[in-house]
Amino acid sequence: YITVNSSTYAETFYTSLGFKKVGKKEINKGIVSIPMKRNI
Repeated sequence: YITVNSSTYAETFYTSLGFKKVGKKEINKGIVSIPMKRNI
């Protein structure tokens, strides 16, 4: 599988590519991201 930490703005884009959320929103150094994964 492939993992990404998507910005909230790119979540729809990654979802359209087949990625699924695998956790809650995270804040790291002031940047909000959403962990996502896609099986290959």
